[in-house]
Amino acid sequence: MKAILCLCDPEEETILSHVLRFANVISAIRRDLPRVLNEWSDDPADLLLVAAKPQEAADAVVAIRTATDVPLIVIIDSLGEEGCIDLYRKGSDLVILRPYSHRLLKVQVEALLRRGMSLPLHTIPALKFADFTVQPTIRTLQRTDGMTVVLTHREFQLFYLLFTHRGQILTNEQIIETIWGHTGRGDKNMLRSLVNRLRRKIEPDIEDPRYLTTVSGVGYRFDDL
Repeated sequence: MKAILCLCDPEEETILSHVLRFANVISAIRRDLPRVLNEWSDDPADLLLVAAKPQEAADAVVAIRTATDVPLIVIIDSLGEEGCIDLYRKGSDLVILRPYSHRLLKVQVEALLRRGMSLPLHTIPALKFADFTVQPTIRTLQRTDGMTVVLTHREFQLFYLLFTHRGQILTNEQIIETIWGHTGRGDKNMLRSLVNRLRRKIEPDIEDPRYLTTVSGVGYRFDDL
């Protein structure tokens, strides 16, 4: 799963990225919240974590909720009871006051994402790459020539994970943990089979993949050409 962290403190970025990694979440660091929201349809995520100044937090939450319904965590220095209540009423899912427990935050993130996984797929916007338009609500890829491809649940999970990290190399372990979790039910053979099934549905030539490429000995990368 992917989280966008909109923070200004490099040390906090490092710590939170590490905490989220233990919650099976891959982090993308951003500094400009308006830009994150403007580009949300092209660069969505499963979780948004924002550090806000007390006087700006409420407006930030309202702006976020106009763009997305994904689980939202707001980290803030100090805020009274009424201020926290206001942030929850405006759409925050979790308000964290500094200083905070990293162990507790990990568990809270896991709980939020369990709730987030039950959200309807219409919370994910339509995605576009090459001559495909992906409709998450029905897990289909519509090509400009009219051809429609239906993805299974696992195929869509893999596509969404790689697409939202396009251009980045994700290791086999990262992908397996994200799709199958820490239950031990996933392995490299299952992942290879899943990749091959997805390739058969999106690649012009599965013998020479154009989008879903293998990084030998490491993992996979999605190239949006």
